[in-house]
Amino acid sequence: MMSDVARFPDWQRHISAMARQNGVILRDYDHPQRAILAAQMAALCRAQGRAFWVAGDVGLATHLSAGFHCPSYLITRRPQFALTLPLPSTAAVHNMRQIKQAAEAGFTTVILSPAFPTDSHRGQPALGVLRFMTLARAAAERGLRVYALGGMTDNNWKRLSGGHGVLSGYAAISHFNSHNRSHSR
Repeated sequence: MMSDVARFPDWQRHISAMARQNGVILRDYDHPQRAILAAQMAALCRAQGRAFWVAGDVGLATHLSAGFHCPSYLITRRPQFALTLPLPSTAAVHNMRQIKQAAEAGFTTVILSPAFPTDSHRGQPALGVLRFMTLARAAAERGLRVYALGGMTDNNWKRLSGGHGVLSGYAAISHFNSHNRSHSR
């Protein structure tokens, strides 16, 4: 589950309702008390035995002994970034160039988006099934585990995963705030 406290302020209930194998990535980049929010989410995830990542802030992730989620714009700023990071890490990717950069930087897991139109980025073009799967296969060929993000629903997951075996799961915001899912990050 990708966090969005503005849209889902009752995040504790939503996290607790998810299947235990689902993890949480704190986005909420502009939250006025982000460090406090991160500590609260990390504590809840730890108590529930689920993985937790902090997006965009290595220092905060390290302080909380959490994983680090690298936004796509940071991949290019830190060559070999993931190779030197002592934390579990993922990277956001949106195109072939970023997939190559993530692999070269040492990431082993990427979150590819936007698969479908999404409320998080209204009006921005989605990759669609064919382009998404082309990029996902290219990432998998580089040894990367791939998760889908953007407009994820049960039907869209089926459209992406039906027989392909390329994807490890998916990440979402809205979907996890209304459903209990077992195949996501």
